[in-house]
Amino acid sequence: MNLYEGGFTEATPEEVAKLNKDDIESITVLKDQAAIDIWGDRGKNGVVEVKTKNVPKEDDEHKLIYDHPESKTEYPGGEPALNQFLASNVKYPELAMECGVQGRVIVSFVIEKDGSIVEIKANPEKKVTNQLSEVMVTAIKPEATPEQKEYAEKYAAGLEQLKTEAIRVVSTMPKWKPGRHNDHPVRVRYMLPITFRLQ
Repeated sequence: MNLYEGGFTEATPEEVAKLNKDDIESITVLKDQAAIDIWGDRGKNGVVEVKTKNVPKEDDEHKLIYDHPESKTEYPGGEPALNQFLASNVKYPELAMECGVQGRVIVSFVIEKDGSIVEIKANPEKKVTNQLSEVMVTAIKPEATPEQKEYAEKYAAGLEQLKTEAIRVVSTMPKWKPGRHNDHPVRVRYMLPITFRLQ
């Protein structure tokens, strides 16, 4: 019997055979009335209870995301190839360029066990967000001109364009070399800064 999160589940012989000895916390043998009291008629021939350590179930393992696996995930060709990919594929959005929006966008994504990329999210670095705040504060002052208000709207839209472009570029990447933990491929969260800088 395997114990997960406080509840017993009856194990098949195949499941018992797959059980890793390093995952076992304790083994208890119940006989006679003690087994029947807990397991009813199924315990009349005795029961072996195997309590496992806090081992994730297969479904939980699929959802588990590592930040620092034993073996790191890697873009094919390493960091130089990643930098080359970004240099060749990032397109500076027109509105962002027009409004002078620049800075770093931090893209977070998950690299699956097969190296594919999912759950892509982008957030501007604090400095870029603060620049937007300054522009917006100027635009809402009573003495703000219509031009300042229009510029603030464009600046905010330009910043959104940077985020959209960062997500687009990451979504076009080839599969990465997956990270590994305990010699198995695992899901890994990766943070990638993408810099938008005007010349």
